[in-house]
Amino acid sequence: MGILIKVTRGIDQSLRRTGGYIAFEEWVQLVDSDPSLRMRTAPDVGANPATGERIVMRAGEADSEVEIDGEWLPFLRYNKGELVIRFADELVDPRNPIRNRIAAVATVLNALITHDAGDEVLQW
Repeated sequence: MGILIKVTRGIDQSLRRTGGYIAFEEWVQLVDSDPSLRMRTAPDVGANPATGERIVMRAGEADSEVEIDGEWLPFLRYNKGELVIRFADELVDPRNPIRNRIAAVATVLNALITHDAGDEVLQW
């Protein structure tokens, strides 16, 4: 499945579980208030790596897109009180616009950024 980047209130700086999570309504309100974000309605399309067969999965209820240079790109998706995005090598670059938007969302939500193992807080 690969590494996921998470925006969460579920842990604190010392990596202890807090039990605090991002409310679904809070995420929807943030997206609605930011013109560079919107809820994703288009399905995700990919290919089965073993067969090459086309796979289409509908967008989740609170999957989002971000506008970067006039193009709408898949962004964070809401999952059980956390926002997640699949890690991509481009996110290592501190100038990457998607990385910077993830950091901005975390700031607005007073949340931390971590990876799916949850054993390191990322200082984005």
